[in-house]
Amino acid sequence: MIHYIDWIHDNILDKNIKNIGLELSGGTDSACALYLLSQFFIQNKTSHRILPIHGYDESRKHAYSVSAARDVIDVIKKRIPNAPIDDMFIFAYHREINEEKITKYHRPMIRFLLRDKRIDIHILGSTLEPEEKILKENNMESIGRTPSLQRSQMGPFGLYRKRDIARLYQENDLMKDLFPVTISCVGDRKDLQPCKECWWCKEKYDAFGMYDKEHV
Repeated sequence: MIHYIDWIHDNILDKNIKNIGLELSGGTDSACALYLLSQFFIQNKTSHRILPIHGYDESRKHAYSVSAARDVIDVIKKRIPNAPIDDMFIFAYHREINEEKITKYHRPMIRFLLRDKRIDIHILGSTLEPEEKILKENNMESIGRTPSLQRSQMGPFGLYRKRDIARLYQENDLMKDLFPVTISCVGDRKDLQPCKECWWCKEKYDAFGMYDKEHV
């Protein structure tokens, strides 16, 4: 497995890239990526900037994912006062039932940001799927996952799995402040509680032993 610091060197430092566009969903993976990138750039006194990018599906009736992404940024800036994080770029779209959102909505916006020179590179915090054994144990095989494996490899955690992210949260003491504000569930329940049935709920619980809004 390529360590995330090696990934930063290979894909950002060695290529003289300065402005990083990171898709920030408000989930554990992208939140961890934003924290670790910010920490690395501050510790190494670089001039890099990170633009958090959040796509909001306004067809969701109850969940407001923008709030989770904003909470993630607020926590990180409290931990790292000089974090090189620019104001979040938010774009909204209306996803129809069973519509594939990445190709139709996310990619055009990323291409625009690259062409407009707002960012030099587009990355994700996504991870690999859990091992087949874990998929079977958690009845996740028939649910499916939104991002493809190819998208997962476009960032520092491209060869990590969710359990590796849980380890990074423990190692960096992120469980008491960053973890509680992350939101993974896509169930869109009226009471805003995790559905505990979607892919993202099951994956989060397997790695952390907790769902959204649960914390130590």
